[in-house]
Amino acid sequence: MEAKLTLYGALFNPKTNKILLTAAYANVTLHRQIMQNIKDTKTPEYLKKHGLGKIPLLETPAGYIFETNSICRYLARLQPSAGLLGNGEFEASQVDQYLDFCATELEPVYVRLVYPILGIRPADPEVQAKAREELNVLLKFLDERLRISTYLVGNQVTLADIAIGLSLVEVYRLIFDAAARNTFQNVTRWFLHLVHLPLFAQTIGRVTLCTSPWQPASLPPPQQAQASEAPKKGVASTAEVKKAATEKGKKPAEAAPSKQEKPAQAQPEEEEKKEKNPLDLLPPSGFNFYDFKTLFANSADKREAMKTFWQQFDPAGFSIWLLHYKKAEGEGVKLFLTSNLANGFLQRLDHFRKYALAVHGVYGQDGKYEVKGCWIWRGTGHPQEIKDQDTYEYHTFTQADPNNAEHRALVEDYMCNTEPGTIVDGLPIAEVSYFK
Repeated sequence: MEAKLTLYGALFNPKTNKILLTAAYANVTLHRQIMQNIKDTKTPEYLKKHGLGKIPLLETPAGYIFETNSICRYLARLQPSAGLLGNGEFEASQVDQYLDFCATELEPVYVRLVYPILGIRPADPEVQAKAREELNVLLKFLDERLRISTYLVGNQVTLADIAIGLSLVEVYRLIFDAAARNTFQNVTRWFLHLVHLPLFAQTIGRVTLCTSPWQPASLPPPQQAQASEAPKKGVASTAEVKKAATEKGKKPAEAAPSKQEKPAQAQPEEEEKKEKNPLDLLPPSGFNFYDFKTLFANSADKREAMKTFWQQFDPAGFSIWLLHYKKAEGEGVKLFLTSNLANGFLQRLDHFRKYALAVHGVYGQDGKYEVKGCWIWRGTGHPQEIKDQDTYEYHTFTQADPNNAEHRALVEDYMCNTEPGTIVDGLPIAEVSYFK
């Protein structure tokens, strides 16, 4: 009997995905324990498993293993024939060197470069510029190694390819446009080869390459960027201080050194220039979406809550959509991998929660799973938040007609059912969740 292994980790997370992909190559079954909220890792029960309250964590019959690379090595050792640790002592040491390279060199750069784009940490243009320079040095090093090799170690996929390859997914998805990809042709060739391998594709889904680099939301608009010798935004220069004082008829005081100057408060006109979400600029609606979402979330009888929805729904200000993900070959076979696709889509839409309510997830059974959902959102078209998703083109969108009795019944079936096994639109629920 195969020992039960339980992975505690977040959905659609690079570290979690490295472990899942390693398990797939090693043909090892992992049971998932989703830890999407930081509070989940601070409970007394979890702290008994990992005293630092961190993820990922692997529970084995012998005890617990933490740190991504250690977990991956453990899984690889369970199936030596998979060759994930290389062939022979020398290749095994090469795999180790690349795992260390990934953890100590590549991942710190990834955090400083990608996290601001994902909204995980504040943006600092200087820090990001420096990180980009460091990334170029690291990739130049890898590019030379891959000049005459298909894989980083030996002649097959190893943990080295899994660790570094998955660390570059968001770089290629969000930052590296065609020009950047062309700068590191060997790395790009290797990366594209990996993400099109069946097990990679099943684990992380399709990777849509960047066409125009994404920018952190907190970065100032381009028109506000100043030359390096100009004063920083929000900081009064010595000349400005003197000019202001002179205009008031007062003797200008000497300005303190720039490093001691305090940022000036934002002016009202600057605040007005902040770009608003187009959905906030739509004509007012009589349908109080926030109140309905609160009612729906707290209602024990969802169908009773839907009666209120149909009574108040404003088709001129909101719309209802049935979404269906168009699977690539090899997708939709394993439940946990399909759930990873569905939840990754939701996670990337976290900033859209204010404007939407949905039930989304996995339907089907026995290796024939579908990612589907029913969405209610502000506006009558496809919001930019939806269009910005890298899997947008791989979804079909069918608008439901609130005046059509069959459509209303189908919408209610989706919105009111989350229990596994319940039949919705001809398929049993496998794993779904509310997006609210």
